Amino acid sequence: MVSSVTWFRFAPPRPCRSIYHICQGLRRRADAILVGAETVRQDDPSLLPRPARGRKPYRVIAVGKKRLPSGLKVLTDSAASRTLLAVTASARIPKSAAERMNVSGDRRGGVSMPSLMDALGRRGLLHVLCEGGGALAESLVRHGLVDEYVLIYAPSFLGGSGAGALRGPGWLMSEKPALEIRSVEQLGPDVVVRAR
Repeated sequence: MVSSVTWFRFAPPRPCRSIYHICQGLRRRADAILVGAETVRQDDPSLLPRPARGRKPYRVIAVGKKRLPSGLKVLTDSAASRTLLAVTASARIPKSAAERMNVSGDRRGGVSMPSLMDALGRRGLLHVLCEGGGALAESLVRHGLVDEYVLIYAPSFLGGSGAGALRGPGWLMSEKPALEIRSVEQLGPDVVVRAR
């Protein structure tokens, strides 16, 4: 089992170098950076720490049974061999240097987060940083797999549907996960909240 999953969400990225350094520091401390297939399809992120020095975490894409386009950065860049594609048996993924990692599926056709965390733990990838999306983050929270939350709030709004930090069925008030705030720090106009 993975010993630590950190989940963070920040929107929008801001030019404040302090927030930038926090985000890149989180990436450098992780054994793996986890995102969902929809995040990769929509944003085509590299998920690599910048600048490119020091620790190089694995990039884990929770694909499930979905299809991925072939030209994505995580499949074609120089770090593609450090990309793990968490798929269920029926997934169709393009040929690349990325490694296919078979995991159990969940009821919605996605990746079972407990199965994925077990598979990553067996590989020695024990500190996983979840950068989104909302459905993947919701599943990690729902299964009690998040050890630390790093929430970065920027004083602005983003539009659109489905862009929430957690996307899923939600919780009743009596069942909602309770967080313990560990620290709150203001960096320029942004606020960083660390919780467990």
